[in-house]
Amino acid sequence: MKIKSKKEIHSDKLIDIQIADENEQETLMAIETDSPKDDILPIILFFTLIASTTFAGIYGPPLYNVEFFRFRFEKNPPNIFNQHIPGITSQQQFFIMQLSFNSQSRSEYTELPVEFNYIMIFKNSRNEEVRRETGNFADKVILQPFSTTTEPLHFFFDRFISYDQLDIRIDFTKSDNIEEAILSATSGDGGHLKYQFYVRLLFVFAASAIFILFYARLQTLPKKNWLLEQKFTLTLQIFSIIGANPLFWFYINYPSILQDIVNTLVSRIFTCFVFFYILVILDNVVIGNRKDRTCFFIPKAIFFSFHLIIEILYPIMYHGLASLGVEALPHAFVFIFRYTRIILNFVFIIWFMYLTFKGFLNTDSTEHSKLIVYTIVFTATLIINLCDIFLTNISLFQNTSGLFSLKFSSLYGFVILMVFFHWPYETSIDQQYNDPELDNDPKNIFESDDGK
Repeated sequence: MKIKSKKEIHSDKLIDIQIADENEQETLMAIETDSPKDDILPIILFFTLIASTTFAGIYGPPLYNVEFFRFRFEKNPPNIFNQHIPGITSQQQFFIMQLSFNSQSRSEYTELPVEFNYIMIFKNSRNEEVRRETGNFADKVILQPFSTTTEPLHFFFDRFISYDQLDIRIDFTKSDNIEEAILSATSGDGGHLKYQFYVRLLFVFAASAIFILFYARLQTLPKKNWLLEQKFTLTLQIFSIIGANPLFWFYINYPSILQDIVNTLVSRIFTCFVFFYILVILDNVVIGNRKDRTCFFIPKAIFFSFHLIIEILYPIMYHGLASLGVEALPHAFVFIFRYTRIILNFVFIIWFMYLTFKGFLNTDSTEHSKLIVYTIVFTATLIINLCDIFLTNISLFQNTSGLFSLKFSSLYGFVILMVFFHWPYETSIDQQYNDPELDNDPKNIFESDDGK
């Protein structure tokens, strides 16, 4: 066989061969190009971020403060309880008063009759009266089992504060077998809201910066080559910026029903979208790049809609104060709604487990490593963000900023990790050929190193 000389071989006659997959996707993601070992460090940092932020919340400001005022009954009426409560600010967000009573001794009775009239005068910082409320109570209070103290009587609740001090007078007209009255005043801690503000501010700046970098990187690629996971990650980042509530400063300094609704909406929409995102990403891994995506989004969108409605309405059941259990609607309705929420989250868990197991059964070894990483991160995020169903009664989270820190940091750590995993990587195709016309001493690719 005769081999052509150098002059007979020209770059114009070479065939430019490019290899692409059947879907013309020329982009890869970091999670597809990294080895499993490369993903260990980001996951460790993810859990470190959550742990450090949670501990900061646990040892940070409390959710609320409680003051107790005691009044001992005299044998001869009238028994009049006067109390001045100063130092109330709008940043405390809410004010709750409860009355409980101590009986003189344990008895076979489980109830104590109590009757009283009350007047409350609300004043501003200049000691000017803002408003006043009057009322009366005539009923029986229930003794706690094996105790001389009664169950707390919800006496007063104010969701938004527009006064600075309070004078209260209670005239007891009937107090048989009662030795002492205990007035508890519970108000939100302004330090907790400030702590929230700085945490939100930190994460919203981080989320915004990462969004700009991620979007700028995607813009260098043709939009037709953006993968579904990358598009959803971009959307996730937008929701994360909104979910941090950049207007939270107004929520602190100018509390109102509107601000409360806005804060609830943006927070719940972001959380629900994270759940929706997890289902989409898992299912996308399972079906791969197949074009047949019948009913891919419809079931998830329906679930997302129901989930969002439940999550938005749930705080309303408790005046936005679920941790204190102050019910805004009849108890039976709140009870049904609470368990509807639990059932809906249980359905989500089953769906998540189904997609995970299906993924491990139907994917190849390459997708397996990707699915393992997703499963670890998704499971941790879900467990943390479902924990408010059962962790609110644990003393570690009951009156601390820990639960807020735990959930908030997990969501934003999740977003950062998803951006890292879906960072676009474009494969390069080597099209550099040795053109003899541009090379004074072109090398014959058919020649051996010794020139023969």
